[in-house]
Amino acid sequence: MFTRLQPLLVIAVASIGAIAPALLGHGLLMFDARSRAEAENATIAAEMVNRAETAIANAIDVTARLSAAGLSDCNAFGLAAMRNELFRNYTIRSIGVLDGTDSFACSHYGRQENFGITNPVTVAEDISIVVVEASNLADRTLLVRRETHNGALLGVLLTPQAVAVDILPRVSRDHTVAELRFTDDTLIATIPSPASGDSRAVSPVDDAISSSACSSPYGFCVTVMSPFAVTWASYRNLQIVAALGSVLCAVLAMVGASLFQRRFASLDVRIRRALKSGAFEPHYQPIVDIRTGRIAGCEVLMRWRRPDGVLIPPSEFIDKAEATGLILPMTDQIMRRAAEELRDVCAANPEFRLAFNLVDSHFDSFKIVTTIETIFDRLAIPLHHVSVEVTERRPLKNVERARIVIRRLQSIGVKVALDDVGTGHSGLAHLQQLGVDTIKIDKFFIDVIAKDGSGSPFVESLVSIAHRLGMDVVAEGVETYDQLLYLRERGVQKAQGYLFGRPVPKSEFIALMERAAGPVIDEAARSDASVAGEARLRRGPAAVPATARPESSRTAVAS
Repeated sequence: MFTRLQPLLVIAVASIGAIAPALLGHGLLMFDARSRAEAENATIAAEMVNRAETAIANAIDVTARLSAAGLSDCNAFGLAAMRNELFRNYTIRSIGVLDGTDSFACSHYGRQENFGITNPVTVAEDISIVVVEASNLADRTLLVRRETHNGALLGVLLTPQAVAVDILPRVSRDHTVAELRFTDDTLIATIPSPASGDSRAVSPVDDAISSSACSSPYGFCVTVMSPFAVTWASYRNLQIVAALGSVLCAVLAMVGASLFQRRFASLDVRIRRALKSGAFEPHYQPIVDIRTGRIAGCEVLMRWRRPDGVLIPPSEFIDKAEATGLILPMTDQIMRRAAEELRDVCAANPEFRLAFNLVDSHFDSFKIVTTIETIFDRLAIPLHHVSVEVTERRPLKNVERARIVIRRLQSIGVKVALDDVGTGHSGLAHLQQLGVDTIKIDKFFIDVIAKDGSGSPFVESLVSIAHRLGMDVVAEGVETYDQLLYLRERGVQKAQGYLFGRPVPKSEFIALMERAAGPVIDEAARSDASVAGEARLRRGPAAVPATARPESSRTAVAS
């Protein structure tokens, strides 16, 4: 009896073994897709809260300084004080003295401004925040009010872009909506804004994955919503694989188990193993002198290559590496490999610079100075070929200590750049305090430069300040020839972005350098209307080839 049933049992077990992995795999994929969407939305919401809090805190500090200075009206002293604060803080639109109707009796412009407001949210005994709507504002924004000791009411009006910073990812931004509301449900802002005409601003997101983050000090929350269908669509190929026959389903089950194990394995252990095996490798993105059209250097970016050749996105391990301190030996390893790989490039190009990204922990001691000297002296590479970048996205815990280390780096010939300027915690005053040699303007501000010639007042102001301080300027994320022309006309010296080349490994970058013996920018592209202002790159031996935009934005060694 059993013998007769055995084939049926085998078939049944085989069927279960084939179907179960497919069903289990489908369920796991659904879980992973939803978890990933929730985590991504939560990260975006938390970052938007952080940036809005920074802008509000800056505004409160401004009112405190003006109050301490005794400002109560818009006399000559008051106007000068308000304009000085406005120059120092790019997140502020207007500063003024409020009248009894919560309009500016006078502002830094020296004139009255009227707008409607909501009920105030009290932050402290003498400080409150209100939502502002005005005919001359495209979007809602926030007004920070402070009552001074002499009875005057000071107001600082934030720019809408500082309150609601659009950091929605490019891949899903066509379907994602973000809302900022006070805890009493008063709407502060939406991304996209109703003024933009985007349908997302007025229509709800179907089957939404929603994640929120709130600000305790200022009583507002950010909610980010995206349709699950968009995330699930990216799993379509895996769904097809999961529906294959028994053999493929069994293989898929094994792969799924492996992926599941890797997903929940301790990330720091995996990073340590990768560090030991040399799995972190440098990729190089060209930095071009847009005055001459020649490659002036490159930014060294970290990539983690799995044994199967797949690259793990830096967003999945950089934060963990910084939190555990593993970013320090990882950076050392990348420096050594980059120096070895591009030694001949440096020898053949006296002005060529390798730019490495550092984090706050690099400035705890002079160890980074010793490391750079040891690595490059061993290979007989002069230290003027080296530059380092410190990001503004995260605050330096000890600015004075960082300034001392920066001075030591500069004393041995290393140039120091402040990266992501305009997106972080420091403000423009940080530039002079740190004494850096170069500022790098974040892609966020380059993106607003349009083909119709309209530009970015912030970029122009930043370039002007940098030149007055004797600093070089590098623009990041340059993707169109119109942006390049705009930046060059305003005195920007260097630029990087997909217009010139994506980050590539050693072999591709060296080949690029060999082809780029002459200018990488084809002068003919400037007058060729058929390319609609886009850069045409030379296709001969003296060129950087045009490259397609990759699937993800740049992530540096430690940013």
